[in-house]
Amino acid sequence: MFKYKKLLVVAYDQEKTQSALAHVSQILSENNVSFVTYTPKTDLPSTDGIDLITVIGGDGSMLSAAKDFQHLNVPFVGINLGKVGFMADLDYGSVDQNLIEVLKGNCLPETKETIDCIYNGKSYTAYNEIVLHTQKSYKLMQVLKGKCLPETKETIDCIYNGKSYTAYNEIVLHTQKSYKLMQFEVKVNDNFVYRKRADGLIISTSNGSTAYSLSAGGPIVSPDVSALVITSLNPLSLSARPLLIPTDSKVEVSLTKTPPNTDSYIIIDGNEEIKVEEGLSTFKIQKSAKGFKLLHPLDHDFYTACRDKLNWSLSKDEK
Repeated sequence: MFKYKKLLVVAYDQEKTQSALAHVSQILSENNVSFVTYTPKTDLPSTDGIDLITVIGGDGSMLSAAKDFQHLNVPFVGINLGKVGFMADLDYGSVDQNLIEVLKGNCLPETKETIDCIYNGKSYTAYNEIVLHTQKSYKLMQVLKGKCLPETKETIDCIYNGKSYTAYNEIVLHTQKSYKLMQFEVKVNDNFVYRKRADGLIISTSNGSTAYSLSAGGPIVSPDVSALVITSLNPLSLSARPLLIPTDSKVEVSLTKTPPNTDSYIIIDGNEEIKVEEGLSTFKIQKSAKGFKLLHPLDHDFYTACRDKLNWSLSKDEK
């Protein structure tokens, strides 16, 4: 009656396939089909006389079974428990009828091609693909498992004309024409700091200290330091230097002079532009109540990142 007389039933994920394995075993027993089962928690049974391997799971289980039992040189059939199955294409919902049809030989045989990777004198067989990759991709999996270093980045709010705008990196005051100087005043906690002529002004968070502010000559601020950096863009003064202030400071910037026929803008993180309107030349900056949460791999180190990305250090081998 049946073309296939003895089956090896394979279930790698015993927890997810337990009920399906019991159901398939019942079908085979009721039809007097000889079979043995294999799961990772059981010893490998004798495979003498096996003429069909039935895999319960999905395509991943099919690939594992192919690697483990290809040497038996018998066909495989997959019972798919998921929604996607290109190799395990026997739907579990109709397994009672479909598995019997396969046992009778009423099925379409297909021979899948494999490829060999030859490296360092050894050959490795692949059923799906061979991938060349860096070792770093595993870090994403570690983060997804919760094995990571959480960090909360501080953000700042720019209040202008009755509206509030949140910046993660920096708030920039700039003219429409970068070659035209503007004049502005800066106050911190109501204390007058300076009046300058420059191309513009950058107020950055510690996170933004490695962005636009850095390219304008600002310092790199460790993420452990809660600070804002005030940096003038190309100031008309040889003594002008960036200023580091506590993050909870209240900063007030007033645009006092602009070039004729030139608009000025407040720019939030390089993405959002707010035109400075005539008669509304002052805006305020303060620490935001919003936090920006980041997850880092466990081996993350700020100083290593600086060395690698900015090339600011000799190699360990150089003296």
